[in-house]
Amino acid sequence: MESEVIAINEYVTVAAHEPLRPVRTGIWKRVIVDAPALSVDEIFFDQGVATDSHGHGLSQAAYQVSGKFEVRLADEKLVLGPGDGYSIPAGVEHSVRCVEKGSYILVTARGAGNGVDRAEHDHHDHGHDDHGHGHGQGHGH
Repeated sequence: MESEVIAINEYVTVAAHEPLRPVRTGIWKRVIVDAPALSVDEIFFDQGVATDSHGHGLSQAAYQVSGKFEVRLADEKLVLGPGDGYSIPAGVEHSVRCVEKGSYILVTARGAGNGVDRAEHDHHDHGHDDHGHGHGQGHGH
């Protein structure tokens, strides 16, 4: 049974004590903030795990907590480590490959909190499932 994030009030959630939620083999997440207009998750990868290239209608930003990740944004590839951050504009094709086991914080703007943007993000597994469908579901870069 999946653990639920404890909501203290409409602005504060407590998830640090919760187990990581599996996304697919080699990827887990921890929900940090789940608000109508944005979400913040920590995404954990095993070494060698990669996402499919994908783009979507949501702007995102990431902050590397640990490990090393090869990040592709449009036609550029960079290897990023702890303390590095980047922005993913809406519609830009992107992917990540974990070079050294680690995690990053992923912030996703859900627009005005409308159901379409939220539904697109909430599954957190596009490009990460075993079906290789590219996108249409959440995130876990």
